[in-house]
Amino acid sequence: RYVYSHPMLQHVENICYLDFDIVIGRDMNQFFASFMERKLHDLMELPSGTSTTYFFEEHHNASLDGQMFHGGIFFLDKNSVHCMELWGNEIVADGHDQKQRDQISLTRTYKKIVNGEYSGCMLFRLLRGDDLLFPDDSDMKDQKVATFIHVTNTFRAATIPVEV
Repeated sequence: RYVYSHPMLQHVENICYLDFDIVIGRDMNQFFASFMERKLHDLMELPSGTSTTYFFEEHHNASLDGQMFHGGIFFLDKNSVHCMELWGNEIVADGHDQKQRDQISLTRTYKKIVNGEYSGCMLFRLLRGDDLLFPDDSDMKDQKVATFIHVTNTFRAATIPVEV
């Protein structure tokens, strides 16, 4: 809400949220062109006024645990406020001691939408493809790139040797 209440930012149409440990690996124009095309198509299929937010799919280890969406990068617009409020309420309900509470809360929010407990919000999942990379030490050695490279300061990066 803050972004759209600030006078200098009232003309902003879309926002890309990035965790602080995400590196931009290549020009984002191609990604955003295809993303906006997908978004326009999705919006034609939804009832007017539906709140939407787009997330990349989670990396394979977490998706095995039932986490479908990666909360480290997501895409919003002025209609995303309701979805963000639902997710925020779930995060607050989790308390402050739980690791990855944003991811777990996001999954729970999605399940409540699907089950009809929440309405007026649609969360969309973007396939990672070559746009999102969760690098490990072999990816770093091979100098793999993606549009968004999420080093993940807390888990995966700790396993990459310093010399890499």
